[in-house]
Amino acid sequence: MEELNLIYNNKNTLSDLGLTMVERPSQPIPTKRATKIEVPGRDGELNIYDGTYEPVEFSVEFNFRGLAKEDFDKKSREVKLWLLDSVNTNLYFSFLDGFYKVNRLSLSDIERVDINGSGKFKVKFVCDPFLYDNVGQQVITLNYSASTQYLVNNNHKSNPYIKIYGSGTLTLTINGKAIVFTSVTDYVEIDTDLVECYKGTVAKNNTMTGSFPTLENGSNSIAMSSGITKIEVIPRWKSLW
Repeated sequence: MEELNLIYNNKNTLSDLGLTMVERPSQPIPTKRATKIEVPGRDGELNIYDGTYEPVEFSVEFNFRGLAKEDFDKKSREVKLWLLDSVNTNLYFSFLDGFYKVNRLSLSDIERVDINGSGKFKVKFVCDPFLYDNVGQQVITLNYSASTQYLVNNNHKSNPYIKIYGSGTLTLTINGKAIVFTSVTDYVEIDTDLVECYKGTVAKNNTMTGSFPTLENGSNSIAMSSGITKIEVIPRWKSLW
């Protein structure tokens, strides 16, 4: 029988918290976000899609048993601290290879179910619509080459983090779109998820010209100007299920 658990906020529900997941939650399929327009004289409705997706929800029920009566309140406080004081909002299920990013969550009342310290509760996790690949969080290093190099994305379009090493004026071209960085010393970083250009904790948006890149499904071309020594890419591969 499958041992169900999840990891959230750096804690495993079974091994760290002693919580039992009552049943495996279903994995939702994301819905395309649409603007609905009613056209007079036209049957039905017109939907305009913008290429984005609605959040997905996981509803998970837990219980805990075998506690002394006086330990119920202690366990309840531990659960609330775990869920409501989140540091790491990545959500890993034992039955999925990858993780979801939690936007928000809600916790039901924690109910006592017997005269001892047993209890139950439900958590609703509202997440980004994508399942992120664990491998896609690893760094890919591309050293400078005068020839065009390629990264293959077998999943949905992703928003990478890229660290560009070099000094002076640097040009990084991804899928034919040039990004120019000026006054670079040693390195500069870009994060398409955050839509930010920076070096460490210092903002560098005013030194960047061009659009933040995405890695499209399929083969992505990458070309570097001669001032770049290498780039490090965290591709953040992701899929819709």
